[in-house]
Amino acid sequence: MRAADGTKTTDPKRANAWEFFYHSAGYSYDPRTESPVVGRMLCALNLASAEQWADDVGATFDWSDDPDPAEYQDNAGKWRTAPAMICTMYLPCEECPHDVVEWCRHSLESHIAACLCSIIESDDPGERAAYRRVVSAELAAEARAAEGVQS
Repeated sequence: MRAADGTKTTDPKRANAWEFFYHSAGYSYDPRTESPVVGRMLCALNLASAEQWADDVGATFDWSDDPDPAEYQDNAGKWRTAPAMICTMYLPCEECPHDVVEWCRHSLESHIAACLCSIIESDDPGERAAYRRVVSAELAAEARAAEGVQS
């Protein structure tokens, strides 16, 4: 994966990416054809391969403050607001020779592959980092599907 400034990040946990997603991400399954464990494993493998695809194509993920607070319902049923984040996934320009999206002579909007707004993050740095990784992989899976790439 690449940070917004184009530098490549390394994560020693990448070798066990599917295991990370198995324990950290949500999942779904078709009860007619899969067990919950199989569905969970397939979802984890999809996110791990999407994360690797994003790294291979040189995608960048930009996390920024959402100008609008997120609204949510707490456990007591009361509506609350909280500061929120936006995660935007950019794909590199195929027409420009640079790896860093910001150096492209085209508009940044033309490189947006996927975006998610109103993200409420944990105050715990470890949870926040794990959640950001899951969100980035989910956006990568969405962008990969939109590009017509098979998982």
